[in-house]
Amino acid sequence: MKSKYQWHIQPAITKDIINSYPELNPIILQLLWNRDIQDTKDIDNFINADYQDLLNPFLILDMQKSINKIIEALQKKEKIIIFGDYDADGVTGSTILYQGLKTVYFALNQKSKFQLGDTDTTEFDTYVQVYIPDRHKEGYGLKDEGVAYILSQKPNIVITVDCGVRSAKEIEIIQESGIDVIVIDHHSVPEEMPPAFGIIVPKRKGDPYPFKDLCGAGLAFKVITALLSEARTKIGYDGIPIGYEKWLLDLAAIGTIADMVPLVGENRILARYGLYVLAKTRNIGLQALIEETGIIAEVDEIDGVESANISVYSVGFQIAPRINAAGRIAHANQAFKLFTTQDKDEAEQLAQELQKLNDHRKSLTDTVLKEVEAKLAQYEDISQLSVIFEGDKNWSIGVLGIVASRLVEKYYRPVILYQEQSHHNVASVRSIPEFNIAEAIQNMQDIIISGGGHSQAAGLSFDTHQTDAVKDSLRSQIRAQVDVNTLSPYKKIDIELSAEAIDWDLYDTFYKLAPFGMQNPNPIFLARQLRITDIKPLGKEQNHIKLQLISEAQSGRPLTISAIGFNFAYVLDQLHRNDIIDLVFRLEINEWGGNRELQLHIIDIASSK
Repeated sequence: MKSKYQWHIQPAITKDIINSYPELNPIILQLLWNRDIQDTKDIDNFINADYQDLLNPFLILDMQKSINKIIEALQKKEKIIIFGDYDADGVTGSTILYQGLKTVYFALNQKSKFQLGDTDTTEFDTYVQVYIPDRHKEGYGLKDEGVAYILSQKPNIVITVDCGVRSAKEIEIIQESGIDVIVIDHHSVPEEMPPAFGIIVPKRKGDPYPFKDLCGAGLAFKVITALLSEARTKIGYDGIPIGYEKWLLDLAAIGTIADMVPLVGENRILARYGLYVLAKTRNIGLQALIEETGIIAEVDEIDGVESANISVYSVGFQIAPRINAAGRIAHANQAFKLFTTQDKDEAEQLAQELQKLNDHRKSLTDTVLKEVEAKLAQYEDISQLSVIFEGDKNWSIGVLGIVASRLVEKYYRPVILYQEQSHHNVASVRSIPEFNIAEAIQNMQDIIISGGGHSQAAGLSFDTHQTDAVKDSLRSQIRAQVDVNTLSPYKKIDIELSAEAIDWDLYDTFYKLAPFGMQNPNPIFLARQLRITDIKPLGKEQNHIKLQLISEAQSGRPLTISAIGFNFAYVLDQLHRNDIIDLVFRLEINEWGGNRELQLHIIDIASSK
């Protein structure tokens, strides 16, 4: 049996490197080296990352004048509109801003301590509103409908969250109407910044802020940290206690993990401490959502250190999809309302609604995936395609990004899927590491309506008559940069292990590098010559497998361990008991009924040579 992926085993570190860091476990050192964390200072900052290491938010250009403007507006009770994106990053970022502004508003105007749990926000809500566009009717970012709404409300300030950096025309209209715009965004920047009053965008040229990879929610957290700090200088520490903003870390962690920004530097700190806060969150909406997902949120004390059991996986695959489902299927306002309600019954109802929307999202995703696969069946050899480019008027734009990601995983090609609308198409794009799709979109500004995003995930819209031109441009750009004939999916393997090394000590050792995510992935291991003692299908549709494995090559008691493979049912016709295999896997914990055991999460399988 052949493997699905090429296996790229990372070069083993030398004895000289090991001897240079005698205080570090060689496994930890190897994993750090694989992630290009090799300088002594960088290693120390990574392993010993602490909340106090977060950078001064006032280092970001325009932060001080933006904070001054917001405080002045809150003191004068001027109108503010928070304009957020409809995904999990935008919704959590909008909530962070809303909660932070609420705290400062009451502290400034009532000279009293204001808690997140206070219920009477009627007065505040007359001055601060949150507007999240309809994904299906308006699309991403500031568009005509959003601008029209802003102008009709006549606010003094508009604060964009997770959008705005590419909305120069729209911001110019708003600014010329006498409304100051503050942009909080982290997407790829244009050559010229929009004419906004304040631009909180560390990626722009000339911004001295050292860390460039904060997401929208992370930047919103930095803004609120700065706002609270400045407010304290005016009213003292009794009104807003030091560290009060930490209760917003749960939302910052969700946005950071959901938006798949690199989990290094400040993002690693926000995720690490945010997961801890999430496990004991005061936000009743999050409490209801956690309960609805079936996650048991606990904080345990291990070796005198408190640790949360909620993981990046819990957020990325259980919490965030339910938040995103609101914007994908209905309206993101449902998620925002969940995070800001103070009524437990309403919170439970909203959490249940998000669950139903997520179930519907799964159904739509499966339907669209099958229809795309049917379209691809017309090609004799998909491996000769430089790009997968398909569209249909009946496809929901809300699930196209998910489907595109699955197709990239399967075919290892950039994928553009679009919904055909009356006069134009709206597309979600996913790419491979070898091709920067955000740069490609930037090169097509003359033939598209709008577009932008990240190197491997973006969105764009284009007139129907430009469909072929967009497709041809993408094809030519890809072929100019990548040899399509050599494209093949691969997995980077951190360490090849002997079977006897798979134990609790290994897990405890590498888990010190958690939380895992982009640029700090959960370690991938390879073990060879494992014998299958049992193999069976799992799941409602029998599309998963569970293996019992044994290795008799080691001395002493042989390794016996279980392994689970999701969507690996296709191997049931190729593998049998007593077959000897090589296995690529992640090491994880399987918990049930108060029991805990190590389990191999299968990434790839091949017959041993």
